[in-house]
Amino acid sequence: MAYQLTRNDEEKADSIASNEEADWYIKSWGEYETTSADGGFLDSYNSLKQQIDFVASEYRQQKKSMVMRKQELDEDVRKSVITTALIAFSPAIYNLFLMILAFIGGHSGLISVFFVFLYIFELLVFFVAEALLLPGAIRTLMNRLWQKKYLNSGIENIAYRRKNNIISFDDERRFLDEKLENYQMFCREAEENQYGKADGYFSKLDTSEMIPKQKEILGRMRILSKYEDYRASVVETRKEVGAGWLIIGFSLFVGILTVLLVLKNT
Repeated sequence: MAYQLTRNDEEKADSIASNEEADWYIKSWGEYETTSADGGFLDSYNSLKQQIDFVASEYRQQKKSMVMRKQELDEDVRKSVITTALIAFSPAIYNLFLMILAFIGGHSGLISVFFVFLYIFELLVFFVAEALLLPGAIRTLMNRLWQKKYLNSGIENIAYRRKNNIISFDDERRFLDEKLENYQMFCREAEENQYGKADGYFSKLDTSEMIPKQKEILGRMRILSKYEDYRASVVETRKEVGAGWLIIGFSLFVGILTVLLVLKNT
Protein backbone atom coordinates (compact mmCIF):
# COMPACT_ATOMS: atom_id res chain seq x y z
CA MET A 1 0.00 0.00 0.00
CA ALA A 2 1.39 3.37 -0.99
CA TYR A 3 2.02 5.76 1.86
CA GLN A 4 0.27 9.01 0.92
CA LEU A 5 1.80 12.29 2.08
CA THR A 6 -0.41 14.72 3.97
CA ARG A 7 0.34 18.32 4.84
CA ASN A 8 1.36 17.24 8.36
CA ASP A 9 3.66 14.64 6.87
CA GLU A 10 5.33 17.27 4.70
CA GLU A 11 5.83 19.53 7.72
CA LYS A 12 7.31 16.58 9.60
CA ALA A 13 9.67 15.85 6.72
CA ASP A 14 10.75 19.51 6.63
CA SER A 15 11.56 19.36 10.35
CA ILE A 16 13.63 16.23 9.78
CA ALA A 17 15.52 18.03 7.02
CA SER A 18 16.64 20.73 9.46
CA ASN A 19 17.71 18.23 12.11
CA GLU A 20 21.47 17.97 12.56
CA GLU A 21 21.26 14.18 12.66
CA ALA A 22 19.60 13.96 9.23
CA ASP A 23 21.66 12.42 6.44
CA TRP A 24 23.27 14.41 3.65
CA TYR A 25 20.57 13.62 1.11
CA ILE A 26 17.89 14.99 3.46
CA LYS A 27 19.92 18.14 4.12
CA SER A 28 20.14 18.86 0.38
CA TRP A 29 16.47 19.76 0.14
CA GLY A 30 16.08 23.26 -1.27
CA GLU A 31 14.00 25.34 -3.58
CA TYR A 32 12.70 23.09 -6.31
CA GLU A 33 13.30 24.01 -9.91
CA THR A 34 10.78 23.51 -12.67
CA THR A 35 10.48 23.97 -16.40
CA SER A 36 7.66 23.69 -18.90
CA ALA A 37 9.81 21.98 -21.54
CA ASP A 38 10.28 18.59 -19.89
CA GLY A 39 6.81 17.10 -20.11
CA GLY A 40 6.24 17.60 -16.38
CA PHE A 41 9.27 15.55 -15.34
CA LEU A 42 10.66 17.98 -12.76
CA ASP A 43 7.28 18.53 -11.14
CA SER A 44 6.74 14.78 -10.83
CA TYR A 45 10.31 14.23 -9.69
CA ASN A 46 10.10 16.85 -6.94
CA SER A 47 6.79 15.49 -5.66
CA LEU A 48 8.08 11.91 -5.56
CA LYS A 49 11.38 13.04 -4.01
CA GLN A 50 9.52 14.52 -1.07
CA GLN A 51 7.62 11.29 -0.60
CA ILE A 52 10.61 8.93 -0.79
CA ASP A 53 12.54 11.17 1.62
CA PHE A 54 9.68 10.91 4.09
CA VAL A 55 9.36 7.12 3.66
CA ALA A 56 13.12 6.71 4.21
CA SER A 57 12.91 8.77 7.41
CA GLU A 58 10.14 6.45 8.64
CA TYR A 59 12.32 3.40 7.94
CA ARG A 60 15.20 4.97 9.89
CA GLN A 61 12.93 5.66 12.87
CA GLN A 62 11.64 2.09 12.72
CA LYS A 63 15.20 0.77 12.76
CA LYS A 64 16.00 2.85 15.84
CA SER A 65 12.86 1.59 17.61
CA MET A 66 13.99 -2.05 17.24
CA VAL A 67 16.26 -1.70 20.28
CA MET A 68 13.36 -0.53 22.44
CA ARG A 69 11.06 -3.30 21.21
CA LYS A 70 13.70 -5.93 22.03
CA GLN A 71 13.97 -4.51 25.54
CA GLU A 72 10.18 -4.61 25.91
CA LEU A 73 10.18 -8.28 24.92
CA ASP A 74 12.87 -9.06 27.52
CA GLU A 75 10.88 -7.16 30.14
CA ASP A 76 7.73 -9.14 29.31
CA VAL A 77 9.64 -12.39 29.85
CA ARG A 78 11.05 -11.16 33.16
CA LYS A 79 7.60 -10.14 34.41
CA SER A 80 6.13 -13.50 33.37
CA VAL A 81 8.84 -15.36 35.32
CA ILE A 82 8.17 -13.30 38.45
CA THR A 83 4.40 -13.67 38.14
CA THR A 84 4.59 -17.44 37.65
CA ALA A 85 6.92 -17.85 40.63
CA LEU A 86 4.69 -15.76 42.90
CA ILE A 87 1.60 -17.75 41.92
CA ALA A 88 3.37 -21.10 42.28
CA PHE A 89 4.72 -20.34 45.74
CA SER A 90 1.85 -18.23 47.07
CA PRO A 91 0.48 -21.17 49.14
CA ALA A 92 3.92 -21.65 50.69
CA ILE A 93 4.15 -17.93 51.44
CA TYR A 94 0.69 -17.98 52.99
CA ASN A 95 1.60 -21.04 55.06
CA LEU A 96 4.72 -19.26 56.32
CA PHE A 97 2.47 -16.38 57.34
CA LEU A 98 0.28 -18.83 59.29
CA MET A 99 3.32 -20.32 61.02
CA ILE A 100 4.36 -16.87 62.19
CA LEU A 101 0.85 -16.20 63.47
CA ALA A 102 0.82 -19.58 65.20
CA PHE A 103 4.01 -18.67 67.03
CA ILE A 104 2.57 -15.33 68.06
CA GLY A 105 -0.80 -16.88 68.85
CA GLY A 106 0.78 -19.04 71.50
CA HIS A 107 1.01 -15.89 73.58
CA SER A 108 -2.23 -14.27 72.42
CA GLY A 109 -5.66 -15.83 72.73
CA LEU A 110 -7.20 -13.27 70.37
CA ILE A 111 -5.16 -14.44 67.40
CA SER A 112 -5.90 -18.07 68.17
CA VAL A 113 -9.63 -17.45 67.71
CA PHE A 114 -9.16 -16.59 64.03
CA PHE A 115 -6.95 -19.54 63.18
CA VAL A 116 -9.80 -21.77 62.13
CA PHE A 117 -10.89 -19.19 59.53
CA LEU A 118 -7.31 -18.65 58.35
CA TYR A 119 -6.81 -22.38 57.76
CA ILE A 120 -10.09 -22.59 55.82
CA PHE A 121 -8.93 -19.64 53.72
CA GLU A 122 -5.67 -21.50 53.03
CA LEU A 123 -7.60 -24.11 51.06
CA LEU A 124 -9.07 -21.32 48.95
CA VAL A 125 -5.58 -19.95 48.31
CA PHE A 126 -4.42 -23.38 47.13
CA PHE A 127 -7.37 -23.79 44.79
CA VAL A 128 -7.26 -20.32 43.23
CA ALA A 129 -3.47 -20.10 42.88
CA GLU A 130 -2.57 -23.62 41.80
CA ALA A 131 -5.69 -24.82 40.00
CA LEU A 132 -6.88 -21.60 38.33
CA LEU A 133 -4.00 -19.13 38.02
CA LEU A 134 -0.89 -21.30 37.70
CA PRO A 135 -1.80 -23.10 34.42
CA GLY A 136 -2.48 -19.79 32.67
CA ALA A 137 0.68 -18.22 34.08
CA ILE A 138 2.80 -21.14 32.85
CA ARG A 139 1.17 -20.96 29.42
CA THR A 140 1.88 -17.22 29.21
CA LEU A 141 5.49 -17.70 30.34
CA MET A 142 6.16 -20.42 27.77
CA ASN A 143 4.60 -18.26 25.05
CA ARG A 144 6.90 -15.39 26.00
CA LEU A 145 9.97 -17.64 25.97
CA TRP A 146 8.93 -19.12 22.63
CA GLN A 147 8.44 -15.66 21.16
CA LYS A 148 11.78 -14.44 22.47
CA LYS A 149 13.56 -17.46 21.00
CA TYR A 150 12.27 -16.96 17.47
CA LEU A 151 11.98 -13.18 17.37
CA ASN A 152 15.65 -12.94 18.37
CA SER A 153 16.78 -15.79 16.12
CA GLY A 154 18.95 -15.32 13.06
CA ILE A 155 19.67 -17.25 9.90
CA GLU A 156 19.63 -20.59 11.75
CA ASN A 157 15.82 -20.60 12.11
CA ILE A 158 14.87 -18.87 8.88
CA ALA A 159 13.19 -21.95 7.36
CA TYR A 160 10.98 -22.42 10.42
CA ARG A 161 10.07 -18.72 10.50
CA ARG A 162 9.08 -18.69 6.84
CA LYS A 163 6.97 -21.82 7.28
CA ASN A 164 5.12 -20.29 10.25
CA ASN A 165 4.99 -16.69 8.95
CA ILE A 166 7.24 -15.37 11.73
CA ILE A 167 9.18 -12.14 11.20
CA SER A 168 12.20 -11.87 13.50
CA PHE A 169 14.14 -8.76 14.41
CA ASP A 170 16.91 -9.99 12.11
CA ASP A 171 14.45 -10.25 9.22
CA GLU A 172 13.21 -6.74 9.94
CA ARG A 173 16.74 -5.33 10.14
CA ARG A 174 17.73 -6.86 6.78
CA PHE A 175 14.51 -5.56 5.21
CA LEU A 176 15.17 -2.02 6.46
CA ASP A 177 18.83 -2.13 5.42
CA GLU A 178 17.82 -3.12 1.89
CA LYS A 179 15.20 -0.37 1.66
CA LEU A 180 17.57 2.31 2.94
CA GLU A 181 20.42 1.10 0.71
CA ASN A 182 18.19 1.34 -2.39
CA TYR A 183 17.17 4.82 -1.31
CA GLN A 184 20.75 5.98 -0.78
CA MET A 185 21.87 4.55 -4.13
CA PHE A 186 19.14 6.46 -5.93
CA CYS A 187 19.93 9.68 -4.05
CA ARG A 188 23.61 9.45 -4.98
CA GLU A 189 22.70 8.82 -8.61
CA ALA A 190 20.23 11.72 -8.60
CA GLU A 191 22.77 14.11 -7.10
CA GLU A 192 25.55 13.09 -9.47
CA ASN A 193 23.31 13.56 -12.52
CA GLN A 194 21.31 16.48 -11.08
CA TYR A 195 17.95 14.96 -11.99
CA GLY A 196 16.17 17.61 -9.94
CA LYS A 197 17.83 20.59 -11.65
CA ALA A 198 16.50 22.43 -14.66
CA ASP A 199 20.06 22.63 -16.02
CA GLY A 200 20.94 19.07 -15.05
CA TYR A 201 21.03 15.73 -16.87
CA PHE A 202 18.06 16.45 -19.16
CA SER A 203 18.71 20.17 -19.73
CA LYS A 204 19.56 19.70 -23.41
CA LEU A 205 16.20 18.15 -24.20
CA ASP A 206 13.77 20.35 -26.07
CA THR A 207 10.54 18.40 -25.99
CA SER A 208 7.15 18.68 -24.36
CA GLU A 209 7.02 14.94 -23.66
CA MET A 210 9.05 12.78 -21.31
CA ILE A 211 11.58 10.43 -22.84
CA PRO A 212 11.80 6.73 -21.75
CA LYS A 213 14.75 7.48 -19.44
CA GLN A 214 12.71 10.04 -17.51
CA LYS A 215 9.76 7.65 -17.26
CA GLU A 216 12.10 4.94 -15.99
CA ILE A 217 13.44 7.26 -13.27
CA LEU A 218 9.94 8.20 -12.12
CA GLY A 219 8.97 4.52 -12.12
CA ARG A 220 11.84 3.70 -9.78
CA MET A 221 10.86 6.60 -7.56
CA ARG A 222 7.26 5.37 -7.34
CA ILE A 223 8.54 2.01 -6.11
CA LEU A 224 10.70 3.73 -3.49
CA SER A 225 7.78 5.91 -2.39
CA LYS A 226 5.68 2.91 -1.30
CA TYR A 227 5.87 2.34 2.44
CA GLU A 228 5.78 -1.31 3.56
CA ASP A 229 4.94 -2.08 7.16
CA TYR A 230 7.29 -5.00 7.82
CA ARG A 231 8.31 -5.55 11.42
CA ALA A 232 8.82 -8.25 14.03
CA SER A 233 5.47 -9.01 15.58
CA VAL A 234 4.82 -10.63 18.95
CA VAL A 235 1.06 -10.91 18.44
CA GLU A 236 1.30 -13.24 15.46
CA THR A 237 3.76 -15.64 17.11
CA ARG A 238 1.64 -16.85 20.00
CA LYS A 239 1.63 -20.57 20.46
CA GLU A 240 -0.65 -22.73 22.57
CA VAL A 241 1.34 -24.70 25.12
CA GLY A 242 -1.12 -27.60 25.33
CA ALA A 243 -2.02 -30.11 28.04
CA GLY A 244 1.60 -30.96 28.82
CA TRP A 245 2.21 -27.76 30.73
CA LEU A 246 -1.09 -28.14 32.58
CA ILE A 247 0.23 -31.46 33.87
CA ILE A 248 3.45 -29.74 34.95
CA GLY A 249 1.42 -27.10 36.76
CA PHE A 250 -0.68 -29.73 38.51
CA SER A 251 2.45 -31.68 39.48
CA LEU A 252 3.95 -28.53 40.94
CA PHE A 253 0.75 -27.99 42.91
CA VAL A 254 0.86 -31.53 44.33
CA GLY A 255 4.53 -31.13 45.23
CA ILE A 256 3.98 -27.88 47.10
CA LEU A 257 0.93 -29.32 48.88
CA THR A 258 2.95 -32.34 50.01
CA VAL A 259 5.75 -30.16 51.39
CA LEU A 260 3.31 -27.99 53.30
CA LEU A 261 1.54 -31.01 54.80
CA VAL A 262 4.88 -32.37 55.97
CA LEU A 263 5.77 -29.04 57.56
CA LYS A 264 2.45 -28.93 59.40
CA ASN A 265 2.93 -32.40 60.85
CA THR A 266 6.48 -31.81 62.07
